[in-house]
Amino acid sequence: MKTARLSPELDASLQNIPGMPQERLARVAARRVFVEMKQCFMESAAGLQGASAALLKRQLRIAGDIGELLELSDTLLAVLPPEERKAVRRQLDAAFPMAGRDTEFVPL
Repeated sequence: MKTARLSPELDASLQNIPGMPQERLARVAARRVFVEMKQCFMESAAGLQGASAALLKRQLRIAGDIGELLELSDTLLAVLPPEERKAVRRQLDAAFPMAGRDTEFVPL
């Protein structure tokens, strides 16, 4: 029995239908990155004391997407001791491996 082949245009349009396996996998991967980053940020901020630290912890807790976490990352890095900044920077580098590196000078 012969199977019907889709035209390349129809096949390409089917790849963009919401709920297709590739899109679901991409959403799951993005959510996993967000959750890992949020956990790392909250663990890093757990030892901070004071009213501003309490506000930062609350903002981290209610962050709903990776953009909100990125907005808080500079504040978090500014208040963390140098030895604790490494975990946050590693998490940011893992989530955005090319961030800041695509504009550096490379000799020909």
